[in-house]
Amino acid sequence: MVALRLRRQKPVENEILGTYTFPSRTVQVLKTQDDHILWTCDCDKFLRQAGQREPLWCKHIAKAAARRSLERLTRRVAGPGRRALSG
Repeated sequence: MVALRLRRQKPVENEILGTYTFPSRTVQVLKTQDDHILWTCDCDKFLRQAGQREPLWCKHIAKAAARRSLERLTRRVAGPGRRALSG
């Protein structure tokens, strides 16, 4: 008889590239293990889309994507207490 060892794989964790907070919602930009970008939001509309195929989207992600684009264009991070990146 041959004994098989089954190893538990660690859950795959995505790298957080950015977190954008709004008055009642939080949006995160994640980089997956296969180098894809994934946006997530904690709003009800986004959570209801979970069973659908990607891309999942909501107005909060649209706002966060616009903010991220502006940050990248101006090389600044928006938000209280954060300094602009030197370029």
